Amino acid sequence: MSTSWKARASSVGGDSCSRPEFTTQQLLAPLHPNESALTPLFQANFDESMLREIAAADYGWMAAECFELLQSMLKSGSVAADDFNLREVLELIRWSEPDAPGWRPGGDGPRGHWMRLFACTAMVRFAPTRRDLFDGECSTLAQLTSSAIELGRPVATAAASRGVHRKLARADLPGSRFVVLLRFA
Repeated sequence: MSTSWKARASSVGGDSCSRPEFTTQQLLAPLHPNESALTPLFQANFDESMLREIAAADYGWMAAECFELLQSMLKSGSVAADDFNLREVLELIRWSEPDAPGWRPGGDGPRGHWMRLFACTAMVRFAPTRRDLFDGECSTLAQLTSSAIELGRPVATAAASRGVHRKLARADLPGSRFVVLLRFA
């Protein structure tokens, strides 16, 4: 029969032994929660051709409209209006494999990882408001984590900061294990 930690502490040290109490916010504060942490990195590492490639991911369908929405997202750091075609191209890029040369849609190497990270970040932002349209959130977070780690510590740290903000804003959402991976990448 297992004895609880509190019962063992009481029997060893009496009632004077107590464990510190922390809130989730206190524990996550050193990770510097910031919803926009990735925005300046995207702005510094993206070019128009990357946005155009994402916009055209669904065989070019509605590419001009998707490009306009993606441009707005890149400039403002906020997710564009919920648009079916935009979600579709983001989902296609989410599943890209930047380390597999020639994988399409999506870019190769670091360029492809930036594109996938951007798409996954946008998808994760859609998730809380459109649970009915978004499945595979953990898969998206795994892809986001993989690309952030591949792009280096500053990117992984910014992605962790974004993830912590998300977790504090909506504790019911999955993803804590991905934040931990990013923070210590």
